[in-house]
Amino acid sequence: MSKKLKIIIAVIAGLFAVIIALGYLQARESQLIGMAQPVSIVMVIQDLPQGHVITSEDLILGNVPSRYAQPGNFNDVRDVIDRIVVVALLEGEQVTASKVAFAGVEPLASKLPAGMRGVTVAVNAVSGVAGLPMPGDYVDVVGIFELGSRREDVITQARFLLQNVLVAAVDRNTGSVVQAADETPAGAGASAQQAATTVTVALDPEDAQRIVLAQELGRLFLLLRSSRETEGVLAFELLDAQKLLDSDLPVWTPAMEEAEFRRQLLQQIQ
Repeated sequence: MSKKLKIIIAVIAGLFAVIIALGYLQARESQLIGMAQPVSIVMVIQDLPQGHVITSEDLILGNVPSRYAQPGNFNDVRDVIDRIVVVALLEGEQVTASKVAFAGVEPLASKLPAGMRGVTVAVNAVSGVAGLPMPGDYVDVVGIFELGSRREDVITQARFLLQNVLVAAVDRNTGSVVQAADETPAGAGASAQQAATTVTVALDPEDAQRIVLAQELGRLFLLLRSSRETEGVLAFELLDAQKLLDSDLPVWTPAMEEAEFRRQLLQQIQ
């Protein structure tokens, strides 16, 4: 390769490097300009407590660099007026969708007692007391479990897992007390027409863990407590099929049938 050709190739390579560098710098410059470009964001001009109904006097449309715009922000004051503050806002703070709600819709998280967790239990017309429990009621939780590994050893047991548990929601009805004058809580009418499929209860983390596991191990039933109940937690002994029927003979259950099927299947495999 001649010396002249090498020089030409070096010059071309240098030009390509310069073009690539310029392209990167221009793209980066555009990105930085875009991040610094001011955008209009709805902000509050004073501290607003939880539960406050927002009015036009509480708001201002301010300009902030786009890089500092919070996710879920609003660009029009009219989109925020008459909403409910669900997370207290401080003066100058941006209003975001996660901190306000429409009248009539109070987020469940804002209603749960401090330190509690919302845990959903799958129910049907029987296990969910025909959908009659309402948010604010209290229930007991009873589990039905099949214990044992062999047909002759399987025992069906019922045991109280939890008592005096607060119902936080039935399906999507949270029983919101924050509502417009001509509105009813979402789902209230549906509950009266058909049985609920889920009930969300408020539990501390340890009990929440127990219920999640219990749903995987057996079937759960809710017992609706009287609103005039004075006793808190009562002591109950475990109940199994033999005790219920006052018999020492084994009681045939679907779980025993399944266990027998598995035993026969294993014998065929072996």
